Amino acid sequence: MSIKKSLAVKSLIEHSKKLSEDNDGLDILEYTVTKRNGGKGVGSRQMNTFNIKAINTLNSIINNIKQLYDSLPANNKGFTFSNSTYYSSRQISIQNIFNLDKYRRNISPSRSKITPDVVNLVYQYVNNHSVSISIPRRRSSGLTDVVSVRHFTNTKKYIYKKLKNDHPDIKLKNAKFHKLCPKTYVKPKKWTDMCNVCVAGKKVIKTRASGINQDLDIILQQENAIREYEEHIQLANKQRASSVYYNRTSISDLFFCLITKTNGEIKRRYYNYMSRFLAYNSKYTVNCLTKLINSDYISNYKNVYLWSDAGTHFRSNEYIYEVFETILKKFTLKTFYLNYFLECYGKGDVYGHFGVLAKWFYEIENTRNILTFEELIKSFKDKVSEQASIYKVTSKEIGYYFIEYEGQDRSTPINSMVVKNLRTCLSFHICKTEKKLKLCPLSTMDLRDYRSIKVKTESVLDERKKNSSSQKNQSFLDKDHGTKF
Repeated sequence: MSIKKSLAVKSLIEHSKKLSEDNDGLDILEYTVTKRNGGKGVGSRQMNTFNIKAINTLNSIINNIKQLYDSLPANNKGFTFSNSTYYSSRQISIQNIFNLDKYRRNISPSRSKITPDVVNLVYQYVNNHSVSISIPRRRSSGLTDVVSVRHFTNTKKYIYKKLKNDHPDIKLKNAKFHKLCPKTYVKPKKWTDMCNVCVAGKKVIKTRASGINQDLDIILQQENAIREYEEHIQLANKQRASSVYYNRTSISDLFFCLITKTNGEIKRRYYNYMSRFLAYNSKYTVNCLTKLINSDYISNYKNVYLWSDAGTHFRSNEYIYEVFETILKKFTLKTFYLNYFLECYGKGDVYGHFGVLAKWFYEIENTRNILTFEELIKSFKDKVSEQASIYKVTSKEIGYYFIEYEGQDRSTPINSMVVKNLRTCLSFHICKTEKKLKLCPLSTMDLRDYRSIKVKTESVLDERKKNSSSQKNQSFLDKDHGTKF
């Protein structure tokens, strides 16, 4: 193996060969570099005397050793170094860098010094995604100072992703971005934090109620602040009482959270079946559920576990009949399990999704009016594309789908499977071999806890009204219902 060596390295190797009587000289070289009184002592004396040239000479020798040996054989020869030292020296030796004088430490771009331009850019982005408010704070002396703070309108993670998406070449880590955010920029705890008058008015009322003796000027300032706050509340109540607020168009949004597991990998997809018809009944749920099961996403799955809350459109005799009769006959190769949540338990995936939808809806409404039902669905789809571009993934990986539900067919009768004491049971399953419905008072998947019951089916005419949302209204207020499986 031919190696380009510096003069110092060549001289050391030649002297090692002479001392070893024309052998390769590796034994003497190992002793010089690795033994306590040899190379280690030389290295310590070099560090103590701050002889930069000698330090670089020793580093160059070590780099040549790394080029001669791999990590394990070098350790067996007696050379002691860490993995990071070995790989960095190996990289330098591959590049044939053996400079003895102008050694510069290789610094990662993420650890490099942040330039003022990057700091100003961070300030600009956090300023664009925040609003300014003034908070009065009382000192121990009794005087009141007005402190200006800013509340974020988006999360820091969202702002950081937006910054990286707009400036992909910038070298800035998420942790460094959080450190650069000024401490006066805080996350709002509630919606009233976005309003200066609401925040200041409530704090002044608490201060007056505490009964602390204050100066006359401060009392006059507090009275003016309370008067302004009361006028602000009256104006807000008038706006809510107007037709602009209450005549918003209502829609139905039936949401399914599809959780699949393939080869140990868990994925979540969110399906929203939106309808201009205000149909909060089991037929609406079953129709959307049938369309979802008929899709290609779950065609290869044999076991389907349905979980939902105990709403009337989920926990009904009609819904049980449609699941274990209509849907089961249509998908004979699948096994269905029907379970219900106790209130406020296990529904994080569902209600967390509605929180995201509410946030998107307010963000869209702040920029423009949503006048039609089709425009609402398109706005949500555009929001998904925006999130995908920020996180640099596809819209399919985001996993949000918005589908229009066109309505129900009222010509068919209402079929129901009458279950005695339906509300006392939380789990249902039909045994294909026995062809009997089994139930359990607990939410469990252990079939040993289920017991068989006798049921009867009933059929009545569907006389329910087909209510639709008014088309003359100019804005939307979404109604949320959800289930997951």
